Amino acid sequence: MVVIFGMVIANMLFGGFSAPITIYNSIHGEFASANFCAFEGWSGLGFGSEAGMSTFTISIERYLVIVKQRQVTVPIMIVMAMMTWVPGLFIGTYPWLTGRFVLRPAQIACSGAWYTREPLALAHTIFCIIMLSSTMVLTVVFYGKTFLVVRSQVNELSGMIKTELMMSSNGNSTIDQSQHEQMVPAADGGGGFWARLRENIKFSLSFFGNGDLDDQAEENSQGARSKRVSFTKKSMTRKQKTQRLEREVLRRSVRIVGLFMFGWCIHATMFAYEAISGKACPYVMDFFGHTMVIVGAVIQPFLLVHDNKLFGRALCEQLKIPPAWIGLSPPGK
Repeated sequence: MVVIFGMVIANMLFGGFSAPITIYNSIHGEFASANFCAFEGWSGLGFGSEAGMSTFTISIERYLVIVKQRQVTVPIMIVMAMMTWVPGLFIGTYPWLTGRFVLRPAQIACSGAWYTREPLALAHTIFCIIMLSSTMVLTVVFYGKTFLVVRSQVNELSGMIKTELMMSSNGNSTIDQSQHEQMVPAADGGGGFWARLRENIKFSLSFFGNGDLDDQAEENSQGARSKRVSFTKKSMTRKQKTQRLEREVLRRSVRIVGLFMFGWCIHATMFAYEAISGKACPYVMDFFGHTMVIVGAVIQPFLLVHDNKLFGRALCEQLKIPPAWIGLSPPGK
């Protein structure tokens, strides 16, 4: 939570600095000033790198909690926060202090060290590319491992609920483990490659939706669905509730991190293009990359508030606004 909050703050700061400068440059067709350009370059490198390190740190935290079942203590949280802000601010401050920020010709945004061909600037560019590429790859790897574990848990939980519903409808609510294993098919059993691919895509898309655990809702009648929901809320074991919570936690972080990853992949491509070719990237890519950062800076706080309902309701009480304004239902509903 601390790392996600820091990531959202960094993107808000970057978007707040980048938006007015980008809009001014786009309207007037010229840069605001060299000082504004240097400041935007510092904020982009610093806060953007902090957010990039945050994606990697969040994926590690989710992996430790969900896969390894380890508790994240306060000292670990502090170390994780330091892992994101210290390297990020160093990356942004180094070219700012050494005067390496330059104006990019015919572009709407400002360039950091990567546009120059000076040795120190090129070394800094290579370091940024390596850091961005490695953190994004490792983020995908850790999220992938966590995704497989959560998918297996959800399939197991779905099978247990269906089995218990079948038994309870027959007047027998006690189920031993041998009966459960006989009645519930294996999570990865059969279906072929395309069937498993469709299942993985469907499960992945569910992370970007709202609502509670889907449980592979195959019951189409309203009566069966309401009975299943009632049974789930009343009869869940501690393990089942933990699995349900783990999936919700993973869903929340994937939505916030995924939005950032999409925009930052564009920036990583821009960095590599400018470092290799020695010239500014195309105007469309430059504009689209900065637009994605600004859009992400606006949307991510809403995702953070919406996905943390208790925090959202407390915020609404302080601001004296209806919870429905941020997509939350009133308490008790």
